[in-house]
Amino acid sequence: MNTEKSSERFYTKRFFLIVIALYLLLRLPLNVWIPLLDPSEARYAQICKNMAETGNYLEPQFIYDGELTVFEGKPPLAFQMGAISCRLFGVAKFAVRFPAFLSALLIVCMTYYTARRLRNEKTAIFASLFCVSTIVFYLYAGLCMTDMVLAATVIGMIDSYILFVSEEPGRRKKFYSLGLFVFAGLGMIAKGPVALVMAGLPIFFYILLNRRWRELGQIAWFYGIPLFAVITVPWYWMITQKHPDFLEYFFVNENFKRFLFKDYGDKFGVGRESFRGMAVIWFFLANIPNLVLIFLTFHRNKAAEKPAVPLLSDPLTALPLFGFVTVTLFWSLTSRVLITYLLPTIPCFCLFLAVRLNEQGWFERTGFMAYLRYSSLLFAFVLAGGFIAAVPVSVRYTTELAEPIYRQIETIRSQTPELQNSPIYFNRVTPFSANFHCPEWVVNHGPEKAAVSLENSKNAFFIVREKDQRRDPVEIDRPLLFQSGKWSVYAPERKKLIISD
Repeated sequence: MNTEKSSERFYTKRFFLIVIALYLLLRLPLNVWIPLLDPSEARYAQICKNMAETGNYLEPQFIYDGELTVFEGKPPLAFQMGAISCRLFGVAKFAVRFPAFLSALLIVCMTYYTARRLRNEKTAIFASLFCVSTIVFYLYAGLCMTDMVLAATVIGMIDSYILFVSEEPGRRKKFYSLGLFVFAGLGMIAKGPVALVMAGLPIFFYILLNRRWRELGQIAWFYGIPLFAVITVPWYWMITQKHPDFLEYFFVNENFKRFLFKDYGDKFGVGRESFRGMAVIWFFLANIPNLVLIFLTFHRNKAAEKPAVPLLSDPLTALPLFGFVTVTLFWSLTSRVLITYLLPTIPCFCLFLAVRLNEQGWFERTGFMAYLRYSSLLFAFVLAGGFIAAVPVSVRYTTELAEPIYRQIETIRSQTPELQNSPIYFNRVTPFSANFHCPEWVVNHGPEKAAVSLENSKNAFFIVREKDQRRDPVEIDRPLLFQSGKWSVYAPERKKLIISD
């Protein structure tokens, strides 16, 4: 009995908030340490950098196939946030990754606020803790990708509607309905209509099954629609003035054809193919840590003082449930889906899980709290063991990343007078990370044969990746300066050098 009481005292509000804060703050040093991941993250980082340096916040631009190209695959919100971060902190990995961290923090805060307002402190704390301890959520809280920003807008719309339907008629109810329009507008300039679909599906099914059509009349349409238009229309109108074909490519190819055809006319490379329904597997992988607790929600709690709220009529359970189910099924329509597309399902699932555990009285059981205490200790050991086991895999993967070679080339250039002005030339194709870290050194070019790259790089450092050399072998008669992972760096042609160890 004393053990149970001490366990209950151990799990205080302060303890959980400190744990959540540590989870989030420990993510920031990793944003500095982990190299930029080619191709997607480095490409987006390059777009953020270009915006910050040129002041052109209208057009997302990056070097593609050796030329400066407007990236028409996504709207600019995430890139604009990254550019502003670069202006505040300087151009660096930390800066371009900071918007994802802020978006993750916003998701956690919205989850906490929604559960706290409509239930209680314990539910809010556990929903937040479940969220930040999910490995996929934690990983993408620190990568320069658009998906966490998109997830924040989707969760903002869902949570706004949960609060709207749970509030009595009045100013606060109107205020929450305006939040729906604000996040909808931000979603449109974060990734386009897919944001409206991912948030709209759970809201539609909740209204349909509970026949709450009349409640739509209480939404602040008069102020909300102009607010949505003010956020959304200016960028789409301005980008269309400069690029008249943008609307057709973005809305037809990127947001319609990609769900129907494998070859949908992608301008920026072929995405990873899997199979239709892969999103279901991604959902389970994304929510693995919390799936082990879901069996508890099916157990009846006879000791509960009040019966659980019906699953599909309570907005705090129904909307998150419809959220992670409909988003998963929606992405199952396409074979070109990444696990990042399932990020909005994580806070939905965590909120649903915490509310159901609360409704069934599990958080009032000191024995359950003791179980969580020991299971969290076990989870810490499992997590540590997982990191140790992942070291060989991660080391092998990071050898494919080009970032370390830029620092070594910089050292050689500074210590070797005859190489101070030598550019760098990549075999076959230039990685996106090169134009983020050292654009002034890079000779940009599109895909080409290895023999062409070798011929064009006579006065430059020639950089070759091991797998590219196997795929398209070429004899390199130049001094090998150093090797970094699976990359080899050769001196410019006819340079007789003495490189100190």
